[in-house]
Amino acid sequence: METNEKWFFDRLAPCRQFGHLIEGEIYKGKTAFQEVQILKSRAFGKILTLDGDLQSTQFDEYIYHETLVHPAMFACSSPEKVLIIGGGEGATLREVLKHRSVRHAVMVDLDRELIKICKDYLPEWSKNAFHDKRVTQVFQDAKEYLLNTEETFDVIISDLVEPLPDSPARFLVTKEFYELIKSKLSDKGIFVMQASMAGARDNFLHSVFYRTLSSVYSRVFSLGVFIPSYCNRWGFIIASDDMSLSFSGEDLQRKIEERIEGELSFYDCEAHREIFSLIKPLRLAIEKQTGIFTESDTTLLSEPHRFV
Repeated sequence: METNEKWFFDRLAPCRQFGHLIEGEIYKGKTAFQEVQILKSRAFGKILTLDGDLQSTQFDEYIYHETLVHPAMFACSSPEKVLIIGGGEGATLREVLKHRSVRHAVMVDLDRELIKICKDYLPEWSKNAFHDKRVTQVFQDAKEYLLNTEETFDVIISDLVEPLPDSPARFLVTKEFYELIKSKLSDKGIFVMQASMAGARDNFLHSVFYRTLSSVYSRVFSLGVFIPSYCNRWGFIIASDDMSLSFSGEDLQRKIEERIEGELSFYDCEAHREIFSLIKPLRLAIEKQTGIFTESDTTLLSEPHRFV
């Protein structure tokens, strides 16, 4: 049967794709660094894609961004200075600014044009966060910025695209880069990153991120949450040298009421317990993983078993 339906297929792996029925195209263009497309889907509302890969959707971006931001922010006693690496849509910044303790948030992103596109076409993501007086935007390579700044931060958040073999992001997941980040953390500072798929099968990159961070920091925690539009469980990793770091959810509701301006749509005590409960296949993958990313050797990114 012939159909006029239009579909966008997000390639999860060489042998698997997840389809989105598309109602229209909102924007299509190319910045100096990547191709950008914004689509309107039947099930997930607006969809942002970069170089053909789905980044976030209007329906469930809050699940991803609240999980990336809040466990690390609440683990810090009073986060005042926060650095965001990447996060062009502005949603990571939006969540950071909900914390009343934040006095200064720096957002470093290489792609100035992408941020303008997101401001113009995806205002639901940032909700005016870019206009907050506490925010400083820096359009620069993250490594270059860190090498030249004298600032230190209570929380550093990495919200970068996947480090594919041909992506500049591959140089921002190495042991050397994590050591540089560590040098810019305040006492008891915390680093958190988006860390790829963390499911029963798709967990290779996540396990290497975990092992690489473990070679730099004394405390490393894996967490994850199912993202409907990704059709997979997505992973995040928190790292610190603070030996007292704890993720007990006992006082979480009190902290939310005291420290959050506005409301959280996903993260609460129940979600907290769920995201820190790792399935056995993921725990085993982390336990067995021995590889790490270094500046001189990122060949693991092109391993044939990285995706299945």
